[in-house]
Amino acid sequence: MIKNICLDDYDISPLLGLLSPEPPCTRLSAQCYGLWEALVCEVTALLLHKTFRSRVHQLPVLSSSALATRREYQRAFHILALLAHAYVWGLEGEKVMQVLPKALSLPWLEISAYLGMRPVSTHAAMALWNWRKVKPSLSVSRNSITTLELTRGGVDESWFFLVAVGVEAAGGPALAALVSAIECTARRDSSSLATHLTQIAVHVRQMSAVLDRMREHCDPYVFYKYIRRHLSGWNDRKVFPRGLIYEGDDGRIRQAEKDEIRWVKLTFGEDDQRDYTSSNAALPSSETSASAEDLVEGARYGGASAAQSSLLSALDIGLGVRHYQHAQNPDLPRRPSIFLREMQWHMPKLHRQLLYDLERGPAVHAFVDELPRDASPDRAADGVHPCVRAYNAALHCIEDFRSRHLQIVETYIIEPARAAAAAEAAAVEKRSKGEAEQDMHAYGTGGAGHLISFLQDYHLCDVWKRMYTRLCASNTVRFQHTQLISKDQVCQLAICSNIIAVRQF
Repeated sequence: MIKNICLDDYDISPLLGLLSPEPPCTRLSAQCYGLWEALVCEVTALLLHKTFRSRVHQLPVLSSSALATRREYQRAFHILALLAHAYVWGLEGEKVMQVLPKALSLPWLEISAYLGMRPVSTHAAMALWNWRKVKPSLSVSRNSITTLELTRGGVDESWFFLVAVGVEAAGGPALAALVSAIECTARRDSSSLATHLTQIAVHVRQMSAVLDRMREHCDPYVFYKYIRRHLSGWNDRKVFPRGLIYEGDDGRIRQAEKDEIRWVKLTFGEDDQRDYTSSNAALPSSETSASAEDLVEGARYGGASAAQSSLLSALDIGLGVRHYQHAQNPDLPRRPSIFLREMQWHMPKLHRQLLYDLERGPAVHAFVDELPRDASPDRAADGVHPCVRAYNAALHCIEDFRSRHLQIVETYIIEPARAAAAAEAAAVEKRSKGEAEQDMHAYGTGGAGHLISFLQDYHLCDVWKRMYTRLCASNTVRFQHTQLISKDQVCQLAICSNIIAVRQF
């Protein structure tokens, strides 16, 4: 059991969370990388003139050995992610490339191995490492930063990433509060624990306030039609029948995928290993023969997604929230969410390590559940322990953030996807509307198939609660359940206006 966690050990700031205290590196120091720096500044113009791919073909193959610091590795990953996705996807109407040339693939594989991430566009690459201060003297907030590089350019794309950075900045202190809450749990200090849980709720509410600003300058049509394209990965089998081939790869991708499977098996067991393998057919289920592996030559990685931020994942783990796979049959045993676990491989390895260490730490929810239920000086006038109230408030704020995020996804992905499906069905008489909708099914950029079903489960947390507190307008009524609440009841609780929180035990 881990009792003390130092955020600095995970490259995390107590004030800014996943954002570094100093702004990201804005230019690589070694002269040889000037070719990358020059090209990334011209992406938008070269795409418009349809000369970007030819410029990529002129690049030499560079090594990552001249990168001097971790921040430079992050900068290089950001550049190569932007260049690679621009090369593969091009503009609307252009052929999607199936092979990533050596000039991009080989250094990207080296840098990805160093950072412990998959070589594909990620939340870290496009948000955490893609901002700078407007003025050096200003503190980091949504109103004081701007983006470094973009693929298409324009206010909509810049605003989309700036809101993501703003959410991270607003929620950053919640990670420090979470660590303090875990330390209080280890000491069994309920008084201080309530204070830190309250702080978590405050910062998550600030995250929601920033997220709500997405609609100010990012048009849903522009996002769905243009921005989303270059955030997508290569896990759509219709577009990438063999996955994306990284030219010059000498087996590092296959080996990395095997290492992922071994880690899942050792950490979470064989059942999760089987689920994890079946969720991505590009991954070998075991030490398969070479002929079987040859059937899939490339990689099938999802693209950038907010699920790749370890901020909310850390809060989930620290507070005991668990997510499960979407199941068509509710009577079958539920399994942990493989998608969320897979998204962890798109995080920097130090952030991923924090999540693993939090899972082995003291359980805040278990400690709160053990608090005495008889009358005591610690109880408020309504008979609810301050820790229970603070814990419920934190859970409610997280649930509210997910609800707002679900609304964003509805507006920016689900509704445009339905409109596109309807337009295609009307244009192609030989295909029924149902078939077109199936083909145009809304996928998240990170690769979550059946996105709305996944997000509804993610939004509700899929955790069955034994006890909850309901606050009415006039008085407080306390209910205790000795049996697990059904899924339908949880859905009703989630949408009921006078349910403040669900205590999760």
